[in-house]
Amino acid sequence: NLQSTCSTLQSLRPIILRKKIIASISIKTSTAPVIMQLCIAQLLLLVLLLPTDTYAVRTSAVELKRMNFFKRPLNHFGAVLFQRHVDNSLSFAQNWTSYVNGFGDPSGNYWIGLEQLSAMTKDRSCKFIFEGVRLNGSLMSATFRGFQVRGADENYRLILLGPMEPGGDLYHGIAGYHNGSQFSTIDVDNDGSRKYTCSRGRGQGGWWFNNCAYFNPNAPIFSQAQLGRVECWDFCSALGRRWVCLNETRLSFKCS
Repeated sequence: NLQSTCSTLQSLRPIILRKKIIASISIKTSTAPVIMQLCIAQLLLLVLLLPTDTYAVRTSAVELKRMNFFKRPLNHFGAVLFQRHVDNSLSFAQNWTSYVNGFGDPSGNYWIGLEQLSAMTKDRSCKFIFEGVRLNGSLMSATFRGFQVRGADENYRLILLGPMEPGGDLYHGIAGYHNGSQFSTIDVDNDGSRKYTCSRGRGQGGWWFNNCAYFNPNAPIFSQAQLGRVECWDFCSALGRRWVCLNETRLSFKCS
């Protein structure tokens, strides 16, 4: 039952803290008293914050929504998904409060929230993982060797170091241009442009704009028919400027 499950998990806490283990937990929470839900939530959170990618937490989406504490889904890398943009059914033209708190659903369009992102990365050594799908269906991916999001007192400033893979010239511009930028939204302008509100002019999504962006995955997704009259997402590299249009992005991080 839930009481014994909770007691068992508590007894395993020292082991979980000492070792990299696989924790597979499937718990019926719909009938759980509030105190049991809190116990389960705290223990799952402990597992999620372990410096390892050798864990898995399994429970149903309905149960997770009901518990309302779990906004840290795992993608197939074993990393934490913080952004997914698959279509325009949910607008990313959200205000500052929405970007701080998070919105959407990880099975579709999703933003985890700046506050959680900062809490999980600002004091840890993390890698940033980019995955994209071009309009022709081909895949793009890169892992960046450093990723942190600072606190609210710095407007969630981004720390992003260069790509780890050889031949990653296409992505050097992303790190170099956006590293050190503060977060901006349509209603809060912290970008590096003196004459321009980047969020409003570049699709109205929130992002770590400089002046303004080489990479803007929260802008609206463009169809093939629109490419002649709107700007695609811009990857600028040492090899020169290249426009790469995507119809899906997925951003995640992995900490050690």
